[in-house]
Amino acid sequence: MKRELVAAVVFIFLFMPQRVLPQVTKTSGNLLRINFLSPTINLSDTLWNWSKKVFKDSSYSSMCMAIVHWDSKAYLITETYDDNPHFPWIHVSLYDLAGKKTYPMMSTHPPIDWDFYLYFQPEVRFTANGVWFFYGRAKPADFFSNDSLHQFEEVNGWRLIHAAGKINGKELIVMENTPYVFKYYLEDFISSPKIDLTNEVIVEDISSQTSLRPFKVQHIRDSLYLYREDMGYLYLSSFGNNKLKLLKRLKPEEPSIWPFWVLWRFVNGNLFYLDGHSLMKEEFSFISNSLQNKKSVIDDYGNNCAFSDNGNTFAFLKHDSLFVYSVNEERMFSTYDIKSIPHINGIVIDSPYVYIHQTSLVTKVHKEKSLPTTLKLNQNYPNPFNPSTTISYDLPTAGFVSLKIYDFLGREITTLVNEYQQAGNYHKTFSTSELNLSSGVYFCELRAGGLIQTKKMILMK
Repeated sequence: MKRELVAAVVFIFLFMPQRVLPQVTKTSGNLLRINFLSPTINLSDTLWNWSKKVFKDSSYSSMCMAIVHWDSKAYLITETYDDNPHFPWIHVSLYDLAGKKTYPMMSTHPPIDWDFYLYFQPEVRFTANGVWFFYGRAKPADFFSNDSLHQFEEVNGWRLIHAAGKINGKELIVMENTPYVFKYYLEDFISSPKIDLTNEVIVEDISSQTSLRPFKVQHIRDSLYLYREDMGYLYLSSFGNNKLKLLKRLKPEEPSIWPFWVLWRFVNGNLFYLDGHSLMKEEFSFISNSLQNKKSVIDDYGNNCAFSDNGNTFAFLKHDSLFVYSVNEERMFSTYDIKSIPHINGIVIDSPYVYIHQTSLVTKVHKEKSLPTTLKLNQNYPNPFNPSTTISYDLPTAGFVSLKIYDFLGREITTLVNEYQQAGNYHKTFSTSELNLSSGVYFCELRAGGLIQTKKMILMK
């Protein structure tokens, strides 16, 4: 009997086809903190463990985006990027370094255009009793206070999506109602999170642009402000009688030039910005109200760089070296040889510290992707859409699945799925090209395992 059993096992391993699990490369390490006021690097000064997994056709990574200090505590803003080729996701979290607690802040898809107001990292505003976090159109703002994260509640159907900067000591905020319908207000964030929406600001457009929503404003002198709209164009503007008047376009000089320089800081009357791989400087002339004397401050900063929030510090990695440049003093402040410190892309500045993602372990393993644990119908992407959108869902167990589209009155439009499926992640494309549908609200309904989930979709023609 034992011989027969052994022979059967040998036959299975030698002659039956074997299932090859996808190879996974896992990289992990520490967030190394470098004090650029010190001449040496303390390799034991680390804060957090990051990780990255690379599969055959996708990757999954958790990286630090920013450091936030509030109420005598330090927090990390972390980004987890699920690079699924069919349906990628970005998850942003706030991590309490002392309490080892994570606060989920946002889950969305990577931006496909600037009009979604998605930032490279959340905008942060501090108040007397908490911290505002802004993500743009991807999600209403969050307010963090007393160890709790609160989502902003709509006011008369308006949601808070962005804070552009201070005018006369108050924050210029952007509110959205229906998609692409905006209003702008000045608010005193000292009394946050209460927002009264009584001081509305009008933006006077003097160009041929159809959309000039404020992305960033910065005071120059008297009533003059730098005004960057959400597509990147920079204007000189004036403020008076609750009106922002755009006086002239400063950058780019020609309408046909796409503004790749959108990351900028205005320090000591000078505009510093990225152009190609150079850090540029232009002086602002109060006589001609224009930028002049353009020159390169750093000819080539490589591929990894970061400004501090106040713009006074600029750091970059190049040729296995870390450089820290004082924008305020216009001089190279520190240089460190980090050839012996394995690291990957991405640096963060929190003066007087620069943080780099130090690599400590790289392994190759054979591991199968885990199956979903719960039934989940994800929000379609893009939304609003025209003429098509992608709908994805997670199926924890095998079973019969129904995926249908209904109009606002509950009438069935089409059936996308009506079959038995194995557990896993799925996506379907809903196209309106041949359905002759009008703009409006539609609903996607998923039925599986006796459960029903629904998502609202917006068709905008």
